[in-house]
Amino acid sequence: MNNINRIVGGLALCVLAVAVGVIFWKSEKPQEYVQSNASYALNPEELASLKSQAEGGDSIAAIRLAKYHDFIVLDKQAAIQWWKVAAKLGDVNAQYTVGLLLVDSADRLESEDALKWLRAAAQKGDKSAAKLLEAHTSKQPFDVPAR
Repeated sequence: MNNINRIVGGLALCVLAVAVGVIFWKSEKPQEYVQSNASYALNPEELASLKSQAEGGDSIAAIRLAKYHDFIVLDKQAAIQWWKVAAKLGDVNAQYTVGLLLVDSADRLESEDALKWLRAAAQKGDKSAAKLLEAHTSKQPFDVPAR
């Protein structure tokens, strides 16, 4: 009988704990979640304006478009296209990013393109690009350098 009392007492405590948890859970206000990607969202007017600016030689506009496609639309190929626009305009961070995105590609042409962009960024003093380039050209396993 003593064991039964302990089991019943234990079950009662469990039921009480669940009930208290449900009461507190129901009384909490729903949390508002902040999307870290929200700053990359663009409306149609901003999208058209940035596209025009990027095609006109504005690397910052091209980078905003790259981030939009990378983080909002989730279109990697479109993102790479805009990163390349910024890289061609001489933006060293874009050059590094294109290299980083393509360096492990199974496509030989993309892999060669990655080396070209890493070389360009390294020549401008980007140490992360230089390390990645060195590691990739030496065919040794590597970690992506922290920026």
